[in-house]
Amino acid sequence: MEAQRFARAERLREEGAFAAADTLYRQILDRNPVHLAALRGRARTAAALGAVAEARSVTGHADDREATDLCAVADQCYGRSLYEQALECYEKAVKLAPGRSDAVWGLAECHAAQDDNDQAIIWYRRYLELEPDEPEALHMLAALGDRPPPRRAGDDYVAGLFDRFAGEFDEQLVKELHYQVPQLLFAALEPIIGEASGDLAVLDLGCGTGLSGQLLRHHASRLDGVDLSGGMLREARARGVYDTLTESEITGHLTHSDIHYDVVTAGDVLGYFGALSAVFRGVARIMGEGSLFAFSVEAHEGRGYRLTESGRYVHSRRYIQLLTGAAGLRAVSLTDETLRHEYGEPVTGDIWVLEKPV
Repeated sequence: MEAQRFARAERLREEGAFAAADTLYRQILDRNPVHLAALRGRARTAAALGAVAEARSVTGHADDREATDLCAVADQCYGRSLYEQALECYEKAVKLAPGRSDAVWGLAECHAAQDDNDQAIIWYRRYLELEPDEPEALHMLAALGDRPPPRRAGDDYVAGLFDRFAGEFDEQLVKELHYQVPQLLFAALEPIIGEASGDLAVLDLGCGTGLSGQLLRHHASRLDGVDLSGGMLREARARGVYDTLTESEITGHLTHSDIHYDVVTAGDVLGYFGALSAVFRGVARIMGEGSLFAFSVEAHEGRGYRLTESGRYVHSRRYIQLLTGAAGLRAVSLTDETLRHEYGEPVTGDIWVLEKPV
């Protein structure tokens, strides 16, 4: 019935019977307000009838509806790494609706994924015009060299990033990116902690959804988790492996904690910190003699640390050795590993285990 009514409306419009066509378009839109072709037809009949303001309004609604559809297709393409197809759809959406921040963001992300940093910067800047001071855009502009890099990623950026992905985090990282850090940390710790089953006080920094926690539970009499993302903590709570979960930035938590731990872990956490001195000092503060700190970092062959175009920091071994020594910690294990895969390529890094000497 709708298809027949639309065909009749189109025929009437082509014949110049604009009022009759407009009536039919209205009837279609009463039943289906997002019928794009009917919106376009109604805009044309309104213009023909001299209702210029109404024609503009309906055209704007149609443009926004079409832009929404284009963004949905683009999002699907982006998720499948079909960046050229995604770009084409996002570009069409922006032409139809220049104020669509989701389309502008999509353009920035697509260009960044293709290492077209100049274009990515243009679109991240454009996004900030639409969404001033948005944390992720500010961070990515710094990562691409358009702004001075911060000493660590901002709390709002980190919390927003992980809140957004919390529900699909495990599937995306484990199944798609072959994420291995929890298993690698556990494999590094297990030979050292040996048969200490159920006897250890363990703190999981940046615990996320609890992937590390479920491996550590067997060895822990107390297992506490800390994370900045409330969304990630909800997923961790559903796992049921932690004794306590705290929503906090980790250096602040370390500064104020009055508990001493036998084991502290930080899996895929320090990639959101550049300067690490506060982290190591804080961890050393809550470690007793003989306690262990296991963590991962992405590899950096240069000096110190660097904010990369991925938005994460990489750290050199020499930098970590200097800071951990200053914090009174010594390395008992260090291995280079493949932490995960991105865009089909391995991301390499180091798995460290430090000890606070007796």
